[in-house]
Amino acid sequence: MGMPFLPGGGGDDEDGEIPTLERRLRAARLPVEAEEVVSRELRRLRRMSPMHSEYSTLVDYLEWMADLPWGPPVKGAQPPVPLATARAQLDADHFAMEKVRGPLAVLPPLPVLFSRIGTQHTRVKPSPRYPPPTPRA
Repeated sequence: MGMPFLPGGGGDDEDGEIPTLERRLRAARLPVEAEEVVSRELRRLRRMSPMHSEYSTLVDYLEWMADLPWGPPVKGAQPPVPLATARAQLDADHFAMEKVRGPLAVLPPLPVLFSRIGTQHTRVKPSPRYPPPTPRA
């Protein structure tokens, strides 16, 4: 059994997190480009201590890569949802988004705000086109 405080959890545990993840990634039928990235990240993960702050993020990323449907569709799986149907469903589920988008649409774009700031750390000067909000009484 591997030592949990050694990089990669000791490396000799065949049922550990990394070997299980490697098996899942091999079974995922990744394209060549994704296989290269996954191999590089697995090497990093094996050298990394589980106590490292990036360890869990890297494990989550590799699990996510293993869960993606890389291969052809499985027989008996649900057919993909047409985009028009998905959009209609999202619009129905998020019907109040226009109330949120409305006030945000009157804000100036970020490049305009940054150009007003300049190189100094000064406050943005109000403009007649984009007046500052009035304080509530």
